[in-house]
Amino acid sequence: MTQRPTFLKHLYFIGVFIVLTLIAEAIGKSLLQYQSNLFTSDQWWRFITAHWVHTNWMHWLLNIGGLIFIVFLFPKVKWWQWFICGVVCSVLIALGLLLFNPDVYWYVGLSGVLHGYLSFGIVNQWHVHSSSSLLLLVVLGAKLLIEHINGPSESLESFIESNVVYSAHLYGAVGGACYGFLMLCFSKWCLIAEKKKW
Repeated sequence: MTQRPTFLKHLYFIGVFIVLTLIAEAIGKSLLQYQSNLFTSDQWWRFITAHWVHTNWMHWLLNIGGLIFIVFLFPKVKWWQWFICGVVCSVLIALGLLLFNPDVYWYVGLSGVLHGYLSFGIVNQWHVHSSSSLLLLVVLGAKLLIEHINGPSESLESFIESNVVYSAHLYGAVGGACYGFLMLCFSKWCLIAEKKKW
């Protein structure tokens, strides 16, 4: 009985996110994208909104497809956990680019956050599905390593009509994993506190 409501909540989360990104696309990239020279002008909303806009519709479709895949890959993750993870990863990606990639003048897209969602999902389900989590972790680590060594795929860049900022993938993955570990620590702390009450 609990699976159907959870499935519907996942659909609602995805639906709301799609509507949000469509509204963002209508507003336009110029007002929402990450732009390194504008953070000194107090345009802090770009830390979040940069991940809602895309270079073209194929870029948008790729990211929305990735979002749907990841959300249903980890069905036990609650919608509010995805929401908080998305905010955490969005901010950490923007900060990472600002501090460690000053050559990146502008950035758009959800791919960095998706890497954060994936690493969070892996950490979140580790205690239940350790074998599959390990496999996913190896795949994610290998992808990040290949991107770091070889750079992003030229075919992908031509597909989305832009350079792929692979550093954002790394920052997102680290952010998602950190959020996952914090959630696990908080859960264990709650269990210990509950036992002490008894």
